[in-house]
Amino acid sequence: MPKISVVVPVFNEEGNLPRLLDEAEQALAALDYELIFVDDGSADRGEQIIRERMRANPRLRLIQFSYNFGQQAAFAAGYQAAEGEIIVTLDADLQNDPKYIPQFVEKIEKEGDAAVFGWRVNRENDFFLRQLPSRLFNLIRNSFLQRPLHDYGCALTAFRRGFVDELRDSPEYLKHITTYIASRRVKYSEIRIVERPRLTGRSHYNFLRLLQLAMDLMILMSNKPVATMLLVGAGAVSSLLFAISLLAAVAGLLDRGPEALWLLTVPFLFLMMALFSAVLMLINERVSSLIRNVYRRPPYIIKGTSGPGAENAKDVERRR
Repeated sequence: MPKISVVVPVFNEEGNLPRLLDEAEQALAALDYELIFVDDGSADRGEQIIRERMRANPRLRLIQFSYNFGQQAAFAAGYQAAEGEIIVTLDADLQNDPKYIPQFVEKIEKEGDAAVFGWRVNRENDFFLRQLPSRLFNLIRNSFLQRPLHDYGCALTAFRRGFVDELRDSPEYLKHITTYIASRRVKYSEIRIVERPRLTGRSHYNFLRLLQLAMDLMILMSNKPVATMLLVGAGAVSSLLFAISLLAAVAGLLDRGPEALWLLTVPFLFLMMALFSAVLMLINERVSSLIRNVYRRPPYIIKGTSGPGAENAKDVERRR
């Protein structure tokens, strides 16, 4: 049984995989590890590249999805298949250097931390398309935590496998295990890391993807998810429409006098429509979550597994 399990989701990253494999093997050389790649329905040569390296390194494992289920589902599959005492997560895009992994493991082994989170200190992504949505997502996540984190979007994380055992029967929560850990009253810390520029490929995250993750997180983590979402949505819409209606009223009164007060009915109607839409959206999300739990809709489907522990991964798939 390896001591460290490193889980790496992969989706169309063939340009980064050779260098990632070299750097990961070098960083983990002094550790007792297994390196689990979860192929999230890639359409490139990533599978062949990993299989070629598996012939030389028996510590590598490969889990393949039947099609693309998303990064969070890939992480969840890797967690459930991992056999190590400490689980480390890493992206395949090479922006987080694997050389930091021993530092994360040391914080858990020698200082007794339950988890360690990466904190990127030099982000250079586009502010409006990547950094701003990420900061808003972090703000939502931090509302559920006992202590705010600086960077919740960093994929480089390490935690004790006991948290996976706690959530083994709750696959929906496994997709947000880092939020689950940080919301617990356990000892965790952060390590500053330097983020590298992406050399090949493109990011698979965008504003809509982050919005969906934020909604999913609030439904799962909040004790009163409907009230939470309603307050967030209604507060934002009400503030915007209040500003618009105030400007319209002032402009109308200055131009035409009191008879222009009817203009306030327009933002009022928009406000009612927005609130009604928000309520329907929340009901839909809540019902969808209940249906997934009642009918145990799988968050992912495994097409095949390779490498040591392959039978264990199949057993996990059957139990799930």
